Amino acid sequence: MVSTGNYCESFNARFRDELLNGEIFYSLKEAQIIIEEWRKHYNTKRPHSALGYCPPAPETIVPMATRPGPTPKSWSRVTNI
Repeated sequence: MVSTGNYCESFNARFRDELLNGEIFYSLKEAQIIIEEWRKHYNTKRPHSALGYCPPAPETIVPMATRPGPTPKSWSRVTNI
């Protein structure tokens, strides 16, 4: 069983090596945006060795442009039930 401390140390090392060491942030907003994109990639797309090199949580959100159903033009005709 992996202890929480070991997990945090491993994550912090990856975060530093894969992101922080290669970036210079010029504003807090820029840092928030870049870190959030990295976090999304880390949690949904990046293969993990403990999972047989599969992503931990593949994205399940379908972009609006590719969703089946009413199109934005026809939304005005959709009634609330």
